[in-house]
Amino acid sequence: MKMKFLYLYVFIVLGFGACQSPPEFSKIPAITFNNIVKYHQNKTATITGGDSINITINFQDGDGDLGLDAKDTVPPYFVDHKKTAVYNNLNISMYTRKNNQWVKLVFNSKLDLNAQFPRFQSGNKKSPLKGTMDYNFIIPDFTPNNFPIKKNDTIKFDINILDRALNKSNTITTPSLVLTLKPI
Repeated sequence: MKMKFLYLYVFIVLGFGACQSPPEFSKIPAITFNNIVKYHQNKTATITGGDSINITINFQDGDGDLGLDAKDTVPPYFVDHKKTAVYNNLNISMYTRKNNQWVKLVFNSKLDLNAQFPRFQSGNKKSPLKGTMDYNFIIPDFTPNNFPIKKNDTIKFDINILDRALNKSNTITTPSLVLTLKPI
């Protein structure tokens, strides 16, 4: 008899747990800072040496329209020489500390931290999304004399994301870190 009640109890608990409604988030994506890790990566025959930086952010979006894929090549998700359009959906600005003030670094178009992340849901499914996203990049040991950052510089990043409806998330700022670039 006790066994029947245990089974009934487990069934009722599982049944109520399955009836939870999906979370309700804004259709405008929201992000929060999770982590930033830096380590020095030595140069090898196939890897550029430098400070490897991994930034992790938490995200949520009410309709799940985060990410771009290969079919997102028509306006507004492409760039041509005549129009400005959205190509990246992960926007990152880097700052360096100079004379006790944060200065935004402006890179040329060939050196840009902005990126494109893939869709998290296939098709056009509209459901809330919540998760984490990692972004990794290397600041190389070899930096030309006119490069705006050097060894022992203190840097930080501002980050925001865009969804496919071009809703822009809030902007987060990472904690600062010190570069340990090594001469080549």
